[in-house]
Amino acid sequence: MPPKFSLQNVLDYRHSKVEKLEVTFGHLQNQLQNARDQLGSLEKEREGLLQELASYQNGDLNLQKILQARTFLKRLQKGIDRQKGEIANLVIEVENARQALIQAKQDEAALEKLSEKELQIYTERVNMREKQQQNDIYISQAHAANEKKMRERVSNVRYVF
Repeated sequence: MPPKFSLQNVLDYRHSKVEKLEVTFGHLQNQLQNARDQLGSLEKEREGLLQELASYQNGDLNLQKILQARTFLKRLQKGIDRQKGEIANLVIEVENARQALIQAKQDEAALEKLSEKELQIYTERVNMREKQQQNDIYISQAHAANEKKMRERVSNVRYVF
């Protein structure tokens, strides 16, 4: 049975760190997509308001409606600008999270490779030991066979004095 990887605790920590970063990265991507969707909705609303404002300016002028539409358009534009700022911040956060995730995965991969190398060295040592034991057995068997032959020769030899 191979021994436990000496840095297994560090590898486990790095693996859990990668998992946490993946969850954070996914959450940030989801937030970014929601912010972009919300921006799209605000821009559609602005386009509709611009068309409504254009219709108010054609024909009979209703200054009250035009003033309300322009005021709402200014508020809507501020909301669009705020949303664009939030999207810019989220893009930066997503990119930072991506870089952190890439680095964490590289760190984890380095430790996994080290773990595999340690296992390979252990396997090579076990195989070397098994070969050495097999060689010792063969040498012992050959020595025993030679000794048996020598005894047989000695027993066949008659001593004459």
